[in-house]
Amino acid sequence: MFGRKNESKDLKDVKAIEDRVDRPGSLEPFYIKNALNPSYQIVTEEEERGLYSIPDVQRIMNLLINDINELNPSFDLYYSCRYPQVERITELKPNQIPGLLERLTKYKVLDSHFYEKVVICDKCSSPNIATRFLCSHCKSTNISQKKTIEHLSCGYVCPEDQLVLDADGRSKHCPRCGVVLEFNASPDVRINEGWFMCSDCSKAARDPLIFFFCRMCERLISVSDTAFVNLYSYTLSKSFNSDTVVLQEPYRQLLRQLGFQVNSPGKVAGRSGVEYLFDIAASKDDKTILVNIVYSDVIVTDAPLVKMFGAVFDCKPTKAILIAVPESAESISLLAKEYDITLLSGNDSKLLLDTLKEVVLTV
Repeated sequence: MFGRKNESKDLKDVKAIEDRVDRPGSLEPFYIKNALNPSYQIVTEEEERGLYSIPDVQRIMNLLINDINELNPSFDLYYSCRYPQVERITELKPNQIPGLLERLTKYKVLDSHFYEKVVICDKCSSPNIATRFLCSHCKSTNISQKKTIEHLSCGYVCPEDQLVLDADGRSKHCPRCGVVLEFNASPDVRINEGWFMCSDCSKAARDPLIFFFCRMCERLISVSDTAFVNLYSYTLSKSFNSDTVVLQEPYRQLLRQLGFQVNSPGKVAGRSGVEYLFDIAASKDDKTILVNIVYSDVIVTDAPLVKMFGAVFDCKPTKAILIAVPESAESISLLAKEYDITLLSGNDSKLLLDTLKEVVLTV
């Protein structure tokens, strides 16, 4: 009896997901098929509540607030599209970014805008598609586009390279009647553009047959069987709530004023050779300061601190700082001391900046 209830619930959950994925215009079938972790593409209520707590979301919003106005996609033969600007500032893989941007659009953080349409294989979904022009007579791809010359007096038509040349190599004669052809605005000669000559069957055609060729599954695709994927650019939504973002620019500016060279986000190579991404990496002389800024809609837990410790232990900076907004759990303070990471927490941005300045001046 209990098994049937659970089975019924599972079927309802599956049906709900299928309805979401199959909704008109959804890109999720493509994202889910290509994602390393398909469940990453499914939106949950818990994620909506804690969306702004995701460090990569904070970095994307800071990028759009401070540095650029729009995230534009870049066509890629493997992923269909990539967002290089997002890849540089986050730890996301290329195939995870479109799903995240779509979820941010769903929750009115971003607005999506149609950018372009990409042809993909209707069987394997690969965007590695080539356009093939075929001879309309023998279906060969061994064709070339040539001008044809029509001598109106005798009605002879031939490619330009078949005209008979004089010994001087300048005058051209009609192969049929032998008359010298005048090309400078002559009413007796018509130049036809765009004829396609087949090197296999030697026939000409005004228009070739057009097919697409998938390089992944090596098959021809007719125009009528073509599949498409829409690519979107993204901007901050007009309904975006700026109170949910911890602006990083004031912290960057403070460190610059103190004479530090600032990279934000900054990648730092540890002693192991592994690169780590920090919200701010600042250096001056032989001093290095690494800063991570964490936001939570409720309270910052110790998870970001533990993650940061692994990177700090490998990178060995002069000072490591974690800024927690709006507040941090009590257990973090003791843990931060053990990890030798300076913890700053609070919701007053001016006070946080003043405290950060005091900490940096003691380095």
